[in-house]
Formats: sequence, structure tokens, C-alpha cells
Amino acid sequence: MKISLVRSGGVAGLRREATVDTAQLDSSRAEELRRMIEEAERSGLFETSSAPRGGGPPDRFGYHLTVEDRRGKREARFSEQDASETATLLVRSVWEASEA
Repeated sequence: MKISLVRSGGVAGLRREATVDTAQLDSSRAEELRRMIEEAERSGLFETSSAPRGGGPPDRFGYHLTVEDRRGKREARFSEQDASETATLLVRSVWEASEA
């Protein structure tokens, strides 16, 4: 499974990107990410996502999450302010896995 995450926006308008291939991770971390992706799917993250809405505080981030696996490609777009707890935990885990 390949997971790509892009964060943009914030006060400085900086962009941060991470790509994780679970085949390159240790088995426990790969399984944790798989479970989190499944939970995100069950919660509807990929079906209800939309471009981050405007009008919010200018220091907030927007996210674009892409997951590719045997089932195909799924994408989600959400803002920091609208992110569910599941999405927030998934974002944190992707950053951590990409830095490992």
C-alpha cells in the first residue's frame, strides 16, 4: 500500500509532503497504518471529502491524502479544522512513518 499526504496552507503557506510504502515498513507499523486506513474508510473519509473550505482562520492547514493498493486509488481532501479524530490520527501516523 502506498500512502501520500500533502499538507498546505498555514500562516507561511508552506507545503509538506510525505509518501509511505507499507512494504518498506516493519510489519507492526505497516499493520497499524492498514488498520487506520480501514477505519478512515469506514468513517467515510474518502467518500465525503472535499476541498478545504475557505473562510476559516488563515493559519489552518489543508490536507490531501491518497491511498493506492490492490483495490485501487482513493483520495481525501479535508481541512485541519474539519478533520475527524480518525483523520487526525492517520495524518500523525503517516508523518511518523515517513520519518522512520
